[in-house]
Amino acid sequence: MQDDFIDNLMQRWLTQRPELDVSPIAVIGRAIRIADVLKRELKELLRPYGLEVWEFDVLATLRWGGNEDGLTPKELIDVVMVSSGTMTHRLDQLEKAGFVKRVPNPNDRRSVRIQLAKRGIEVVEKSLTEHIASAQQAVRELSQREQQQTARVLKKILAKIDHPKS
Repeated sequence: MQDDFIDNLMQRWLTQRPELDVSPIAVIGRAIRIADVLKRELKELLRPYGLEVWEFDVLATLRWGGNEDGLTPKELIDVVMVSSGTMTHRLDQLEKAGFVKRVPNPNDRRSVRIQLAKRGIEVVEKSLTEHIASAQQAVRELSQREQQQTARVLKKILAKIDHPKS
């Protein structure tokens, strides 16, 4: 297999700092590059729908995370991992665009639930289908076994860095 950007980067570091073990960069550097490329592709995929990546994240969370009752802003915050103020701003923008609606929470009169509006359902369904197809394209060179192994290894790394005290 031909050298790539990460191989060249590691070689430059070895030239400058031969005492450093830069081997983790082979994994982490590529993971970062993959994330960057896929995020750029996702932005392009979402453009025809008039969506930004953050909007897609909220809409997709509502699609898979809730039922017809929707989710509370707190539940969305826990999944999307943004501040309360940021979520309020995002929900305001999504509601204004006709993607979501706020409805009274039947379990707590002091709060609301966020539901996908008809337009939000249509857009997230179409864009999600394309997003999954794009992901399939990205891993098409890997066998099922290789995909499972890669997913397992990445999950192990993510668990360690997401919960460093574990």
